[in-house]
Parts: sequence; C-alpha cells; structure tokens
Amino acid sequence: MSNAASEIREKLPSLNEAERLQLLLDIWSSLAGTESATLSDEDRRQLDARLAEYEADPTNTIPAETVISRLRAKDRG
Repeated sequence: MSNAASEIREKLPSLNEAERLQLLLDIWSSLAGTESATLSDEDRRQLDARLAEYEADPTNTIPAETVISRLRAKDRG
C-alpha cells in the first residue's frame, strides 16, 4: 500500500460521516471509466432483474435507512 493510501486510512476515524461519504464518492468517481469499474454481463443481468422486480412491486422494498441501520448493528455485534 502506498504512503498516501496509508495516510488516508489513518485519518479515516477522524472524519465525520459526511466527509467519509464525500471521500468515497471522490474515489468512486476517480474509478469511472476504468476497466475495474465496468460491469460484467452477469452484473448487468442481475441489476436489470432487480430493477424489473422493483418496478413490478415498488412497495416490496426496505428503506435505505433501515438497511444502513441493520448493517451498522451487524458491524458492532
């Protein structure tokens, strides 16, 4: 791991949630157009299937806040 990556990793705990999210978005944006960020055909089929499932019944969803809360609780437990 590079020194820059190590420095970022060390500073992560001192960042608030908004700053960490912005960093994540910045990193994701920097990957746009790279081969590693390209979806495979299988990934595209899976996303299309999930979108079709949602469009067939939009009420059969879990709010993002609930998912995030469950993930945080799981991470702590």
